[in-house]
Amino acid sequence: MFTFSSSCLRKLPQFCHKHYSARTCVTASSPRLVLGIETSCDETGAAVMDETGVVLGEYLHSQKEVHLKTGGIIPTVAQQLHREHIAHVVQEAMNRSGLLTHWEQLDYGVQFTSSRKFFTISPIILYFLASFYTKYDAAHFVVNTVSLLSVLIPKLPQLHGVRIFGINKY
Repeated sequence: MFTFSSSCLRKLPQFCHKHYSARTCVTASSPRLVLGIETSCDETGAAVMDETGVVLGEYLHSQKEVHLKTGGIIPTVAQQLHREHIAHVVQEAMNRSGLLTHWEQLDYGVQFTSSRKFFTISPIILYFLASFYTKYDAAHFVVNTVSLLSVLIPKLPQLHGVRIFGINKY
């Protein structure tokens, strides 16, 4: 393990984060942050730290099961696994650090943030209201249920990043 003091972090360049409002763009100084990425033979990890050395968020992905199946660590396989998982690992470390705003979390697809919870509960309330005012009529009930499921199912965490028929490709 390497040891370091927080004084070495103070030598890093100062980052600024822009806060946008409806009228003006104000630049506010934010604390200096360090994104640490670690890739060993069988693990990919990332951590976000502040200038005092406090870990704000971290995430570790292990490829141990894959290497056990292949009978040991094969460098080309390990390299490919690092390439496949590094973006997710860094994004998850950023998410766990709490540095992203709600809108950034929605843009990056973080599931079930407080904003996402609001967008999930609204269709449910509308479903109950529509069912109540149609007196739970069978035809309307089926239409309301199908509409509700078509809105809620894509919001499940298991479906994050799933593209049906190539829709919503970036």
